[in-house]
Amino acid sequence: MKNSHPIMLIRHAEKPMRDPRYADDIHGAQGRHGLSTRGERRAQLLAAYFTSSDDVLRERGLCQPRFIFGAATSSQHHSTRPVDTVKPLAAALKLEVRDDFSSDPPFDKVADTLHSAAVQGPVLVSWRQDSLPELARAIGARAVPRVWPLSRFDMIWLLERGDDEWTLTQVPQMLLPEDSEAPIRHEFE
Repeated sequence: MKNSHPIMLIRHAEKPMRDPRYADDIHGAQGRHGLSTRGERRAQLLAAYFTSSDDVLRERGLCQPRFIFGAATSSQHHSTRPVDTVKPLAAALKLEVRDDFSSDPPFDKVADTLHSAAVQGPVLVSWRQDSLPELARAIGARAVPRVWPLSRFDMIWLLERGDDEWTLTQVPQMLLPEDSEAPIRHEFE
């Protein structure tokens, strides 16, 4: 395969929850299929993060995306959260969000499209938590945690191509006060 730029995978930002600590988020800023107030804040902060100086991104191993993908709504997933999460960043970078792929397996076609895009520039993908590990494996990453935890919205999986395989590095976002630096565990509960 030709030289590739990184593919960065994120889970969509926070959804409406019934957690009393986040009273504003119970109903969601855009209804139950959209982002919560906290999720909208994360989306804005992700835009600022990925449009910050190249030096800031580079010291974390990241780079500004040239292509942005968000999982499409489907008959199983009515949520617009994957696209809503990256809309502010796409607007800031004057890019389109490609939302023509479902987050339902199989992922061969989306993996091929991401590989092709990564030959041309860095890629950011906003996806659903339940199928993120499977997408990472379809791209070719090794040592992928089996499950993305329901409680985690704060991690970036950085996939980089070296020789004949893709490596996965976990990069904490650290954008909101409760974000964690702890990686998502490989042997998961």
